[in-house]
Amino acid sequence: MAILTLSKTWINRMDDPSTLRGCYTKRGRERNLGTDGEVRTYANGRRRNIVQDGIKETLSFVLLRQSVQDVDQLETWLDAVVQIRTFNGVRIWGVFHSMKVLISEEAGHAYAGDDLGIPYGANLWHDVEMMIEEITFTDEV
Repeated sequence: MAILTLSKTWINRMDDPSTLRGCYTKRGRERNLGTDGEVRTYANGRRRNIVQDGIKETLSFVLLRQSVQDVDQLETWLDAVVQIRTFNGVRIWGVFHSMKVLISEEAGHAYAGDDLGIPYGANLWHDVEMMIEEITFTDEV
């Protein structure tokens, strides 16, 4: 039996497979499963479970040490279908509608500015927090 261990999380945009990105991720990735549903209360206090078919899955993780160019590329991927392959081989297709960009404390020249002639943010590393929502079908043509 073979065991595959990946050291990075791999992301690629499905409409352009050449855009494959391998990124290290912070520990503490989350995989959440759930359904859309609610409990409604009716006359005489009766309560009923109203659910929609299907299981919702989200995958949350933080990409470490991304350059400004990497963040700009990920920004163009917002709302596009992507494939994610995690460090333990889990593969999902999904979409992310937002991302949170955090300036890393390890960044060099964090306050360079005009004093050194280096544009602010030029040498900064960023951590990018993402939440991918799994899709199981697409209507794209």
